[in-house]
Amino acid sequence: MTIPNPATALVSPLYALRQRAVWQGFVGSLCLLVGSFSPGYLPDSVPPQRWLVALGIAGAPARYVGTALLMVGLLLLATAWLALRPRDVESPSAGGSAVGTTIIPGLTVTKLLVIWCLPLLFAAPLFSTDAYSYAAQGWLWHNDINPYDVGPGTLPGAFADNVAWVWRWTRAPYGPFAIEINYWLVVLCRFHPALTAWLMRLPALVGVALLAHCLPRIAKQRNLNVPLVTWFGVLNPLVLVNFVGGAHNDSLMVGLMVAGLWVAGIKPSSGQQPNVAQRQTLYAWLLGAALVGLAAAVKQPAALAVVALPFIAYPIRRWTSHTLFVSVGRVLVSLVVATGVFALVSVVTGLGFGWVFAVDVPGRIITVAPFTLLGNLLAWLAVSFDAPQLAATAVFWSRTFGLMLAAVAVLVLGWRRLPRHPYAFVSYGLLWFVFCSPALHPWYVQWGGTLLPLAVRRTGMRLSIWATLTVLGFHAVLAGLRGGALPLGIATCFGLLAIILLCYEAKLKEKPNLSLLSSPLLSSPLLAGKRYSAGFVACFARCAYTPVCQQ
Repeated sequence: MTIPNPATALVSPLYALRQRAVWQGFVGSLCLLVGSFSPGYLPDSVPPQRWLVALGIAGAPARYVGTALLMVGLLLLATAWLALRPRDVESPSAGGSAVGTTIIPGLTVTKLLVIWCLPLLFAAPLFSTDAYSYAAQGWLWHNDINPYDVGPGTLPGAFADNVAWVWRWTRAPYGPFAIEINYWLVVLCRFHPALTAWLMRLPALVGVALLAHCLPRIAKQRNLNVPLVTWFGVLNPLVLVNFVGGAHNDSLMVGLMVAGLWVAGIKPSSGQQPNVAQRQTLYAWLLGAALVGLAAAVKQPAALAVVALPFIAYPIRRWTSHTLFVSVGRVLVSLVVATGVFALVSVVTGLGFGWVFAVDVPGRIITVAPFTLLGNLLAWLAVSFDAPQLAATAVFWSRTFGLMLAAVAVLVLGWRRLPRHPYAFVSYGLLWFVFCSPALHPWYVQWGGTLLPLAVRRTGMRLSIWATLTVLGFHAVLAGLRGGALPLGIATCFGLLAIILLCYEAKLKEKPNLSLLSSPLLSSPLLAGKRYSAGFVACFARCAYTPVCQQ
């Protein structure tokens, strides 16, 4: 699919709404909406779960159907997203307007995002129960109990009952701004536990809106392909599933962080007096640091972006003794501003800095974090060779090594990338931190993954797309495991893998005549369902031929 020119962008929206890829994504979101109310994913005490029990449909068949709908929704969203892929070459946006970015003629990215997100607004929290933990922490703070001191289980009741048992007695690791937002949503929902959890999407939607507003403008500042950056960073299925569907506060953190990066890169208009231009650049830089400090007050990893802000506001070409000295001073100023905003939020809310003693909370469960898995493997080997002392410390030392490796990687990135590629420093630095940290969840990947189109080139962009589908496959496996239908999750994972392989094959063969919109699978879904029922996964994988090869 090519990038439309300004004349094409004036096509009636009715033309865009007739495109099958648009409605394929909408139907995928609908499947996620219905599947989210499966008894396998709802806490026992929320009203929908009680209704399912009362109707006698809370057993294994309902779990299987709900899981199947989630799998279909993931596949439809993934293939619809790939179908809309613009060119992956770097070029200025057509028409020179970042606001009117179009991928389908007559339909801006923002409008398409609204269409795909609409069903998810009414879904139960997807693929995670973190939203119920947010609500319980807000309930604690409403009752003058600091969530940094105790876990939700300290205050028995419906809020605590909805929290997953592994988090019921753990303290909140989030920043004070996130806790304060949770408190106000509890009040807004008149202390209704399930409604509060579902309305945690409000701050998540603010984060997505900030992404939709700021990412195209950053791409325009850097003279990059605006549609491609917006397509990957805003329409990405992981954004829809984790930020909108999962209602994670990571969305607000990333949105505020990206807003800070954009503001810091705003240049004075031409014709300004030199002293006026210098003041405007200074104010933009300091305001960007304040926004990043506010993002860190939601979730602390955003603080890494503070280091890149001076290099965005005042670009340098290479390291010299002079630029190194000046840059260190500017980084310190950025840190002071961001830290001041963080401290101000902590003091005004009255929550203080108790999160420092809860930073280890995410790592208290075993996730797919590489160094956690390595530590557990070493512990198992130590037990096998009758070395209990080594087994007791294997996980700790493995995680410590991972954090040290992340610190070294960030330092190397700073030396090699900061002068000319500050966005790459933020993106890669956060990804290094995520994969080397003690805990790894799919939505953590979005911290640095959202900025990848600002950092990578053609090959890296292709790898980023494959990584997106891989993370979606991991979601499918976890959802299948939780819903008691693990084979469905594994089948979906292999279906997404097939999409990756077919995209690669299509890229190698360069088949420009393939068309997703003319696929028999989409022209008649009911007929296709009968025709390809024996090859369910292969059907959806077949849809992926077009997006990569139409360059």
